[in-house]
Amino acid sequence: MTGPTTRRSVASAVSTAPESAAAVGEAVGAVVEQLGGRTPTLAVAIIAGPHHLAAFESIVDAVRTLLGGPDVLVAASASGVIGRAEEVEDGGAITVWASTGTPATPVRLEALDARPDSLILGLPDSLVGDGSGEDGSRERVLLLFADPFSFPAQALIDQLPADTALVGGLASASAVPGGNRFALTSGLGDGVTPVTVHRDGAVGVVLPADAVDIVVSQGCRPIGDPWVVTRAMGQVIVELAGRSAAERVQELVSELDGRDRAAAARGLHLGIVARDRADDFQTGDFLIRAVLGIDRSIGGLVVGTTPEVGQVVQLQVRDPVSASAELHRLLDGIGHDPDAADPQGALVFSCTGRGVAMFDEAGAHDATAVAGTVPGGVGGMFCAGELGPAGGVNAVHAFTATVVIFRG
Repeated sequence: MTGPTTRRSVASAVSTAPESAAAVGEAVGAVVEQLGGRTPTLAVAIIAGPHHLAAFESIVDAVRTLLGGPDVLVAASASGVIGRAEEVEDGGAITVWASTGTPATPVRLEALDARPDSLILGLPDSLVGDGSGEDGSRERVLLLFADPFSFPAQALIDQLPADTALVGGLASASAVPGGNRFALTSGLGDGVTPVTVHRDGAVGVVLPADAVDIVVSQGCRPIGDPWVVTRAMGQVIVELAGRSAAERVQELVSELDGRDRAAAARGLHLGIVARDRADDFQTGDFLIRAVLGIDRSIGGLVVGTTPEVGQVVQLQVRDPVSASAELHRLLDGIGHDPDAADPQGALVFSCTGRGVAMFDEAGAHDATAVAGTVPGGVGGMFCAGELGPAGGVNAVHAFTATVVIFRG
């Protein structure tokens, strides 16, 4: 467990103590000390490990009680946690993050079913919209922790108004439906209100837009030239710019240098331009989806999405060097904005494909980078998918580090 004793408005701590009660006491104790005993307006608890998952309800109840009844407490399960400059990807761990100055409105969402066009239930009036229209100034941020099996995030994106940014992540504690856990509480009430544990849907909070900044750092970089999808069927791109998609890809791969060829061998991905902008597309303009294979019967490229004719796409490779450089560049811009209040804390939603799997190090790459910019409380989780805007459009991502930075 780590955590300084300096009084802060945003605090965080992580504990890897094997016993759930000890882990809660250690993490919450450090947070309370950092906050100088003040009751948080918003708190987040991320819980990882089968033994902690079995005690999820009692852990959430203990966190709520020991923090003195935060205005809002959100809890979610994950395969790994982020706390300050630490990342715990294996074994049990609990991260507790809390802010004393962030106004937050709790939200519990459910979907009628898991279809991508399902109706989302529980949206407050401020979040009801058709998702259409021109992007204007951002009015609010929906910070969400969602179940990947029962909650179709794309359906929510399609129903949100254009002035709402969606950030957060998909829970990663379980590979089967019903295995993830979520909770949402408000204050202590009469002190006996039980914690309600959800196994589906999503929980989160609505935040004022001026309370946070958002960074979405891609884990891939583009190779070759962008192409327009000219024929597609289901999840297969049949033609790119009027030629067989398979031929286009094979030709490009044959021309790669040693570094890019090695990266492509580790995994080839497709970047879909989130919003067409002139002819110059940068790394952050893409939604990343996996390339699943080649359909040789029709010369098509099988991808992990449903492409549409007219979309602009570009092949991508996972590159830890460029991913690291991009994250540091984006964070540096946030940390040195002279017209904004200083960053006080951050929540990090990092893909399970990052961490040691991408950066081949045990030094907590994303957590260390964020903690270097935000010296206050840093918390977060490893996700089965990340939520965040790209090119001004809300989206579900893969291989990203989505960072929500809270300012004073």
